[in-house]
Amino acid sequence: MKSHHNLTRPRFARMALCVAFALGGPLVGLPGMAQVSISEVPLINADVSVKPNLMFILDNSGSMDFDYLPDSLDDRQNQWDEVTRRERYGHWSSHCNGAAFNPDSATVSYDRPVTPDGRPYPNMSPTAAWSDGFIPATVSNSSYNVTTSINTETPDPDRAVADGGPVTLDVSVSIYDGSYSYSVGNPIVFYQRIDSSTTDRTHFVVGSVTGVTTSGKNKTYTIRLTFSSFRNGTIANWVMGRVSTIDLTSASNNPATHQYYTYSPLSNSPRAMSWAYDSNGTLNWSDTFVSECMSEIGTAPGSARFTQELISGLSASEQVRYANWYSYYRKRILKMRSAAGRTMASLNDDYRVGFSSLNKDGSFNTTVTNDLRYFMDVGDFTTGHKLTFFSNLYGSPVGG
Repeated sequence: MKSHHNLTRPRFARMALCVAFALGGPLVGLPGMAQVSISEVPLINADVSVKPNLMFILDNSGSMDFDYLPDSLDDRQNQWDEVTRRERYGHWSSHCNGAAFNPDSATVSYDRPVTPDGRPYPNMSPTAAWSDGFIPATVSNSSYNVTTSINTETPDPDRAVADGGPVTLDVSVSIYDGSYSYSVGNPIVFYQRIDSSTTDRTHFVVGSVTGVTTSGKNKTYTIRLTFSSFRNGTIANWVMGRVSTIDLTSASNNPATHQYYTYSPLSNSPRAMSWAYDSNGTLNWSDTFVSECMSEIGTAPGSARFTQELISGLSASEQVRYANWYSYYRKRILKMRSAAGRTMASLNDDYRVGFSSLNKDGSFNTTVTNDLRYFMDVGDFTTGHKLTFFSNLYGSPVGG
């Protein structure tokens, strides 16, 4: 017996479509089928305005707060090894530590990071550097909420003299003379206050006190602002505080802030960053490179190859370069921010960009919107979208 197949309309249409393509004929008169226009131009050659979509994922896990690369620098040779990482030559030398200061300016320039609109962050002062160049910390109990109007478009220390620069902005702030007061010369930061409980500390303007007058219980401070980390018109809600700084040239400080070690190779010495491991992935302590880098300071074989250099002995320009490394490149997360920010600032709204981070610790902008909480939807990289992106990139804390 022959079997009979019921060709429904959709199935018939599909079969007819295949036959029409096979025969090179037009798709005319097929029930339920619309006319189809097939382009004769390859898609790759067509004028198609589809924007690239980029999703930026930031590793802000706990190890990104480390000031050393690789992790092996923190290894111990055995259970009796009580020498800490900072007591070894390797931690202080770029020969062994990929995060340490490299004295060779021809190899590493330590370019300053940039704002969302592409302006460079300020050069750091060797005698008053910030621990985190993206979020200048404040001295304890030195902060006040203020409603001073500040034009964030104005301060620009890098504007050329021929273009009227550098540009500063003087503002006056009156504060009740309470438990903390400022002095002439004190470095001051204003963080943008989003609401009564939230501050975006990546949005700041900085300067220093140039004058103080007293009237009863009130003090009026004149502050000369020299740099704004963002441009977003005039803003009147701020948290003001004295910037916490460190003198990198002071010999009285802990050596962690004023020294590094250079490596003097022999003709057969291993190249920089030549870490060696055995077949189990364990650090090979018998290897020449490993034994030199992991030597306790003052002991062989490292003592024959490494030489201490003090920041106070550098030229003025090299001290600034060291200070820029300290504030913008000293840790893994600082390196990431500096490099990624310089790349992303060059993009515009020809691109669509989103943001996410690995660690979602709840200490950054948690009461505003999801755009300022470790995730930002992919969208046109407009001025506003870019400001949000950079707040997340420069402000997401490390942890987890």
